[in-house]
Amino acid sequence: MLVLDATTKSIVVSMTAAAATTNPSFVATYADNNGTSFTEGANDGVLNGTSLVTVVAAPGESTRRIIKEIYIQNGDTAPVTIIVAYNDGGSYRTIQKTTLAVGDAWTLSAVFNSTGNMKTTGNAGPTGPTGPTGSAGSSGPTGPTGTGGPTGPTGTGPTGPTGSGPTGPTGPTGTGPTGPTGPTGPTGPTGPQGGTGTSGPTGPTGTGAAGPTGPTGSGTTGPTGPTGTAGTSGPTGPTGPAGSGSGSSGKTIVLSMVFGG
Repeated sequence: MLVLDATTKSIVVSMTAAAATTNPSFVATYADNNGTSFTEGANDGVLNGTSLVTVVAAPGESTRRIIKEIYIQNGDTAPVTIIVAYNDGGSYRTIQKTTLAVGDAWTLSAVFNSTGNMKTTGNAGPTGPTGPTGSAGSSGPTGPTGTGGPTGPTGTGPTGPTGSGPTGPTGPTGTGPTGPTGPTGPTGPTGPQGGTGTSGPTGPTGTGAAGPTGPTGSGTTGPTGPTGTAGTSGPTGPTGPAGSGSGSSGKTIVLSMVFGG
């Protein structure tokens, strides 16, 4: 139950978004108490999207308005979210913000589905804080150690022969043909001739030692030339005087003539 005890207080309702096709309808019932009597009253209408709609107006002077029930039903083709607020002179206190499925009805006490059954599952509240961890319980007594079972016999089956299959043949080495040589690229242009460098210094004059003297020629002597022709005989000298000696003197004269005496 809600009470409006001043002329500045009322109940207003709005939606978080416009309805798809039809705004929800509402009905509100109340009773006014002026101190001497109760006067019952009611109000009905439809909501208007996100605009505030007054579903229970403020009471008159010296009157307390006791709100008995507010009923808001979603007749739209899609769910709607409504906000019910207490308006105190422009200060709005949210009473309830809830989403109504198609056909649901909200009241001050509960939400009902389209078949009139009260919906018992509300929106999940926030998760409460985690409680402290309880102390660890005492360890139970250790059970007796079981007796060991007998050891089974060791297997003695024969060892199977080692496989010795032949090694497969080695595959042939690939010998694909060599691809053709690509064409020779064009010769680039000849660069400019560099400038003539400065002449280096003249090297020292060679002063090597004189070579050895060659051997003296020793050819064979040529053959003797032919004997020259005999010269002409000179003129016969005059006859010397007759000797007076023996014959040997005559011989002397003859020799003198021969040698030019």
